[in-house]
Amino acid sequence: MDDAREYCIRPESDEAFALSLLGENQVHALGFDEDSEQWVQFYSTDMEFSEEAFQEFEDAIYGWVKARYESRLDDGELKMSGPSDPVLEDGEKEVPPEVEMGLEPEYDCPDCGYYKTGVTTSPHGFLDHLREVHDYSDSEAHEILNG
Repeated sequence: MDDAREYCIRPESDEAFALSLLGENQVHALGFDEDSEQWVQFYSTDMEFSEEAFQEFEDAIYGWVKARYESRLDDGELKMSGPSDPVLEDGEKEVPPEVEMGLEPEYDCPDCGYYKTGVTTSPHGFLDHLREVHDYSDSEAHEILNG
C-alpha cells in the first residue's frame, strides 16, 4: 500500500470510518462496519485517473458513508474529510482563495453535500451530478448552475 486518505472521521479523535487506499495498480475504498467491528472493502477500481473516474469513486464513498452514518454526520459526530470537503470546524464551507478572488466558480449542490470548485470539477461535471444523482432536468440543472 502506497498511500491512504481518510474520507470520514470523528473530529475530536481523528478516528477514521471511511478511507481510500492507493495501491500499485488500483484504488480501494474501505469503510468501518460497526456491526461486524471490522473494515470492509466496498469499492475498487483501476488507477487510470479521469475526472469521471474520480467522481464515481467519491460518489461510492459518500454513498456508503451516508447509508451507514447519515445521522451521525448530521449531528456533527462525524465529518467528511476527503479532498472535495473544504469544511471549517464551525460547519461553514471554506472558500478556496481562487473562488474568493473570483478566479474560479464554486459548485454547491442544494440537495446534498456535493461541493466543488472550478479547481476540482467542470461546469459539465456539476450538471452531470445534478441530473444523475438528483434527477434534475437539463433546464433545472442549468438554472441551479447559473443561479
